[in-house]
Amino acid sequence: MIKLENCSKAYGSKTILDNINYTFYNNIYWLRGHNGIGKSVLCRCMLGLENFSKGEIKGMGKNVLYLPDTSIADFWLTVKENINILKYLFDISIDDEKQNDILNKLQLMDMDELASRLSVGTSMKIGLFLLFIQNKWDLIVLDETLSHIDKDCEKNILNELKKRSSEGTCIIVINHGEISIEDTCIKKIELTQRGIVNE
Repeated sequence: MIKLENCSKAYGSKTILDNINYTFYNNIYWLRGHNGIGKSVLCRCMLGLENFSKGEIKGMGKNVLYLPDTSIADFWLTVKENINILKYLFDISIDDEKQNDILNKLQLMDMDELASRLSVGTSMKIGLFLLFIQNKWDLIVLDETLSHIDKDCEKNILNELKKRSSEGTCIIVINHGEISIEDTCIKKIELTQRGIVNE
């Protein structure tokens, strides 16, 4: 559970978020709202990448995964080298069978290809490798990460998000397109000028 209490964010005299109060439970949330309303700012503040100007966050865990709308891969390394670096940075230890299963679900086949030669969608999958790790994350935020992902792979990713949610992970997805997941598995919320409202 992550609780926002009277959280606001301003840049100089411009207020982006005003007195946000909301409690996130261990669900998958589809965070919606019109462009410029502050969805990404809200998530970055929750993750500690930025600070709220005022207010308090309660219940935030230590293990968070934030994947933005751009690839986190090092383009001058191969797919395999990028995966190995991510495993090292996030202290992940999995056997070859499990790793190959994840790579198959992501349709990442050519491990020796330079990331710079991959399509945008394929390079995004390098970071998405991380959300397939079980019993690891307290919070996962996908900020338009799925926008470049093909539908077959998106289905595998959404199925994995359901597994992470069942493990106790809070998941926030920002996506302007449709998300192909059962309504019973996702909670739709909207960021408005009045705060976060349930749809």
